[in-house]
Amino acid sequence: MRIAAILFILAVLPVTACRKATPPAASAPETVRAPVETVRLAPVDAPYEAIGTVRSKTTSVISSKLIGEVVAVNASPGDRVEAGQLLIQINDRDVAAQLVKARAALQEAQDALIETESSVRAGQSARAAADAARDLAAKTYARFRELAEKKVISQQEFDEVEARWKTAVAEAARVEDTLRTLESRRKQVASRVEQARAEVAAAEAQHAFTRLNAPIAGLVTARAMDVGSQAAPGLPLLTVEDDRHYRLEVIIEEKVAHRLRLGDEALVTLDALDPPPLRARVGEIVPTADPVSRSSILKLDLPAGAPVRSGMFGRARFSLGKREALTIPAHALVQRGQLDFVYALGADNIARLRLVKTGRLHGPRLEVLAGLADGDRIVVGRLDVLRDGLRITQE
Repeated sequence: MRIAAILFILAVLPVTACRKATPPAASAPETVRAPVETVRLAPVDAPYEAIGTVRSKTTSVISSKLIGEVVAVNASPGDRVEAGQLLIQINDRDVAAQLVKARAALQEAQDALIETESSVRAGQSARAAADAARDLAAKTYARFRELAEKKVISQQEFDEVEARWKTAVAEAARVEDTLRTLESRRKQVASRVEQARAEVAAAEAQHAFTRLNAPIAGLVTARAMDVGSQAAPGLPLLTVEDDRHYRLEVIIEEKVAHRLRLGDEALVTLDALDPPPLRARVGEIVPTADPVSRSSILKLDLPAGAPVRSGMFGRARFSLGKREALTIPAHALVQRGQLDFVYALGADNIARLRLVKTGRLHGPRLEVLAGLADGDRIVVGRLDVLRDGLRITQE
């Protein structure tokens, strides 16, 4: 009886085991409706990016033109100044004395000129009188000579008239010589006046150099001198920059320099400022290139009133035309940690996560550098409900 039971169990076990080993029939994958896009090559901007530094369009380094002690400094870094505002004053004791001396010499020369001109006028009057007396004496001499020839008058009377005539001629010549001497002296004194005026102008200029004014309106960015310091020609004292007009000076490759023109537009991004980027225009292209780096300097005029300061780091992006590239909607990208994926569809319409390498953003679309090919299909919507292995039917 026991043996029969055991034989029955052994006979049933293989059948049961066979039934458990039989796999269940495979179920169809879940289907989701979602928008699908075919990836195609399309023209996109061919940008060029350059880095650079913000600088003021106009920077003035104020220095003295003479040697002297600084007695006043009226501005410090960070102060805003107006054009013509007094910033630094240098001891003017010596140049003030030279100015007084030059003005005194000018006054003396002018007084001498007045006196000489008065003498010239007197000489001109004397010449007129001498010329009149000579002419009268000449006429009298002519009449008396005729009378003498006719024996109407005595020889004594004729000799007296002739003597008076010769005296009048000599006097007129003397007066003429004196007048020429006076006029020559007047020219000399006039030259002294002009020289004295030039010396006064030079002294006034030297005196003006003791007061250093702001050449432009702007911001004081550096101060190298204090009261009591010794100023000298070429030694910087203050630096003032125009804080209304700034430029981004970038370095560009020589192969790009010839493709850019004055007035071309660029988008400028400054690390110290939040987006959006600033629109700038090419204001200057330095015509020479660095022989070592083979690069040139390009200056972009930033918008007036932009909240920038000298020394800021910036990037400029130029558009150099169009090129072909694969792009996808930016929202179709799926990020897993540091990796980027898209849901790509195969011939069976099954969505599979595919690793891609992305490039620049072109508006709402993102450039794909690797992972996709022209003609591939990707899912571009309902990414929140998608997972790997779902079948997609296009909306």
